[in-house]
Amino acid sequence: MAKLQSTLVSSQMLQGGVTASPQYLTGVDIFNSHTGIPLTLVYPQGLDVKAMADAMVEQIRRAPPMAGRIRTDAKGLPYIDCNDGGVAFRVHRAKGPLPPYGPALHMARELKRFAKPVFPWQVVNKDMALFHVDVHQFEDGGAVLCITGIHSLYDGAMFWQFMKDWAQTSRGAEAPPVDFDRSALIRIGQEHIDEPYTGGMVFQTTLGQRLKLFARFAWQHLTALEKAVFRIPASTIDAWKAQARLELPDHPGVSTSDLVTLHCLQEMSPLMRSNGDRFIGMVIDLRYKRRLRLPRHFYGNALGQGEVRYTKEELAQDSLARLASRCKVPTESVTDKVFVGFLALMERLRQSGQIPTLMMKNAVDTLEAGLVLNNCSHFPIYEIDFGTGKPSWHDNVQVVYRMLMLCPTPEGDGGMDVHLTARKEELTALKTRYG
Repeated sequence: MAKLQSTLVSSQMLQGGVTASPQYLTGVDIFNSHTGIPLTLVYPQGLDVKAMADAMVEQIRRAPPMAGRIRTDAKGLPYIDCNDGGVAFRVHRAKGPLPPYGPALHMARELKRFAKPVFPWQVVNKDMALFHVDVHQFEDGGAVLCITGIHSLYDGAMFWQFMKDWAQTSRGAEAPPVDFDRSALIRIGQEHIDEPYTGGMVFQTTLGQRLKLFARFAWQHLTALEKAVFRIPASTIDAWKAQARLELPDHPGVSTSDLVTLHCLQEMSPLMRSNGDRFIGMVIDLRYKRRLRLPRHFYGNALGQGEVRYTKEELAQDSLARLASRCKVPTESVTDKVFVGFLALMERLRQSGQIPTLMMKNAVDTLEAGLVLNNCSHFPIYEIDFGTGKPSWHDNVQVVYRMLMLCPTPEGDGGMDVHLTARKEELTALKTRYG
């Protein structure tokens, strides 16, 4: 792919004219870091940038933290200063036609061409926007929308809800009300401050340990990892489900995401260098934990972790259906009590300024044999219509550890797009099968 040649046409800081009370970041927010996470949506039919800008102004009136800035108080605790500092909105003119982005031409390593990277040291106590919009308009009328948002501001569920609301507003439709108060997680942590955390999915490290782990991740990212995108058709998934019903007649049903995930792990396992257990680390949405009583549209990061483990032999010998049927067991066994303890731990470390000492066990374990699952298949990715039509493709960055991201297909036909970051040799079997 030829290097993107793009010229900045306009740059503005969109403001809503509304301020609000400070919003303290939760321990979970801080743990997810102040790094800018870019992703793209591709619109061959183009975009109406004026309508989008006007709608963004309306959106940040409804959700002032999106236009805020991250500050620290006298105790060093970070918060969102809802000062209407603004959302960065830039329009670029790109040379040539829109490339045919899709599974065969993803843009993981090229995202830096579409968006300015944002690093944590640029954010705290700086006048750095927390939400950046870059629209690249190509000569044939197509456009690429790149969003770079600070991860401590939101998780995937909240991000896609915001995008859906923004698109609705751009089309002239009324978006649902916004409750941007994120204090619920802090309150739960404070109410149960002495509750022990027994989940084992995060652990504290010394500075030396962190530096060694960061160096290993960086080296792996630069020398060993690649990202590939595979499309598993609906017909294949339907066949797997039919076989699961035959093998497990008393099972309530094996989900598409579990079948796809275990299929990928089965294919990768023989090529993993470790002889130890393989595992799947799972991102769990705390909005669905009943004891926590979080709003379904809770603004902020509401993420926990779980995992399921398999031996190398099990993956080689057991059927896909039986392996996938075990996937839900760990998430169901991680009780609400465990997550209350998790939030208590996060609050203790937030108050003491020790959140940066935490590492996610799942991510560290991927240095040996396993992967982290980020299931985005239920997000409204291909519903983001700003008035000119829906996107034809969505793409995201290559991460620094093994990660499997599941996304719906643009057609919504029951297939699944698999965005997989793994060692080059581990992708071989899947590349051969799905191209």
